[in-house]
Amino acid sequence: MALLEGRNAIVTGGAKGIGKAIAQALAGEGANVLIADLDAENARAAADDIRVEGVKAEGRYLDIGDVDGASAFAAAVEDEFGPADILVNNAGVCRTVSVMDMTPDEWDRVMDINIRGTFFLTQQFFGRMTARGSGRIISLGSISGERGARFAGMHYSVSKAGVIMMTKALALNAADTGVTVNTVSPGIIDTEMTRSINSVVDPKDVPMNRMGTADEVAQAVVFLASDMAAYVTGQNISVNGGQSMR
Repeated sequence: MALLEGRNAIVTGGAKGIGKAIAQALAGEGANVLIADLDAENARAAADDIRVEGVKAEGRYLDIGDVDGASAFAAAVEDEFGPADILVNNAGVCRTVSVMDMTPDEWDRVMDINIRGTFFLTQQFFGRMTARGSGRIISLGSISGERGARFAGMHYSVSKAGVIMMTKALALNAADTGVTVNTVSPGIIDTEMTRSINSVVDPKDVPMNRMGTADEVAQAVVFLASDMAAYVTGQNISVNGGQSMR
């Protein structure tokens, strides 16, 4: 039997990159997957790519920076797609801006999406899951949120540190409800976004001396979404080739 057979999963920012790999991995373990993304056309295309026999897959528009839209999205998901068993908060933005070039608008844009948007979307599903007594909430952090950024802007590091701490606070609030809340923090992963900010692997920094793959991040998410992780909550799993050891 597949690990996630019959469960309903939502993956934000799942039209490409790590999000798409996560959606594919969840579907591969039997979950029905709804891909939510600003790019609705590519979200639907990604859903077409992962649809397999016995698994439902859909792509829909979602702007997590729009709090009212997130509320309407959550209600529609519950009514039309089915109760959400798994929420993967993958949507986010990474901007390379130096400390002295940072502007209030630039700072706010990253915070509005990575922290504010992630929280208020999670809030919608958190209440539904805790009321039902089951659920998995998994957010994507970053090694930048664990130790500070080398290639991304400082506001990105702060936002991802906030996601990791938000996970811990939500996990404490849900600890006796049957809902678990965890974070997966990738290191240097071979994706379009990583290439856009010119990330490189330094063997002195990455003991495994290579970039990770989106599939390797996705497998950590599958674990946390499954019954194997029933006693795991409030944790941050680092998928970074050993960077955390340095």
